[in-house]
Amino acid sequence: MKMMNGSYVEELKAVLSGKKVTIVGHDNIDVDALLSSILMSRLLTFLGIENEFAILEKVKKDDTYEIAEEMFGIKMEKWENVLEDDTRTLFLLDHYTTIHKGTVIGCVDHHPNKADKSYDFMYTRKACAAAYLVYEIMEEAGYCITAEEAKMIIVSMMVDTTAFRSSKTIETEAKKAKVLAEKFSLNYEELEKYCL
Repeated sequence: MKMMNGSYVEELKAVLSGKKVTIVGHDNIDVDALLSSILMSRLLTFLGIENEFAILEKVKKDDTYEIAEEMFGIKMEKWENVLEDDTRTLFLLDHYTTIHKGTVIGCVDHHPNKADKSYDFMYTRKACAAAYLVYEIMEEAGYCITAEEAKMIIVSMMVDTTAFRSSKTIETEAKKAKVLAEKFSLNYEELEKYCL
């Protein structure tokens, strides 16, 4: 994890201001990569940073597609953009590296590895989901999440940890998910059942 001024928000602004950023989840996009990318796009818009979210491969009608549509009414084709572009400034969500053309300027990833990568902005640490890391930055920025966004965060966390039953679960974050569900009157048990 790398931080200039002790503030992820200030670092994001310093690194990304004046640029158009293309946010990308990893190939074979999963629920966390999709939802954390959408959340990051909303956060950057809130911070006044020009951005777009793009799925840089052909969208497949798989489990992720089904969850996005059933739980959030999201049609993933909206972000499909398979054209390669050397001039893109890429911001990676839920992964460290990409095979796609462009200059990587930053990443947020919840399963850090020993990859020898260093970008201008990096927030990487073990967490239940990349969406949770984005949520932490949202909180720091004073971004007031909606009930739908709380659900995105919780679902990302649950899907990535088999509803908090896997060894990847971080108990303090699992407790925070339950608090978020209560705050926004989301049916935690129903979400848990669906994500299992």
